[in-house]
Amino acid sequence: MHRYLNPQIWTVLMNITRSCLIFMYLTNDLFKTAAYYQEDKSMVNYRKLDSQDRTWLQKIVEDFRNQHISEEKARAFLDDTHICVYMAYEDQQVCGYVLAYLLPRMDLGNDMMLIYHCFVKEEYRHRHIAQTLMDLTIKDAESLNIHYTFLITQDTNDAANALYTKLNGELHPHNKNVYYWYGSGRPME
Repeated sequence: MHRYLNPQIWTVLMNITRSCLIFMYLTNDLFKTAAYYQEDKSMVNYRKLDSQDRTWLQKIVEDFRNQHISEEKARAFLDDTHICVYMAYEDQQVCGYVLAYLLPRMDLGNDMMLIYHCFVKEEYRHRHIAQTLMDLTIKDAESLNIHYTFLITQDTNDAANALYTKLNGELHPHNKNVYYWYGSGRPME
């Protein structure tokens, strides 16, 4: 305590100082938290494409397949009710997408869903984008009362297999193999 100040005034000043320091600390911490939140907060948006999203589909095809499709092709693709495209985007850039096909069953039971693609750009990986896209796809399948949803992936794709397991995906109980008959779409070796 300063020798020229009244002890009561000194106590009041110390309390004010302490309160100011606490306020400054908390405010600074809040600003840091807000800044961290802004930096860390995922600005990634997700959507299921509809027939109005031709431009988005064209971007997906260009970014991930290095091909160009016409607006007419994009419109026809998105107008097909058996095709589902889910995408993640940030600042008008496509981050990733899932392409799925609804397959009617011959016994007229509920459709099946084949998840054909699940891709995320390299620079957007490790941000749970694939997990969110897959989760949206699976939830949409549930809302559509799909009989079952399935996909095919390589045994060696550890990241994908871990993700599908995390999302409660199950391997086929009879360890079925997948055979391909290629027409014009034979992959380059």
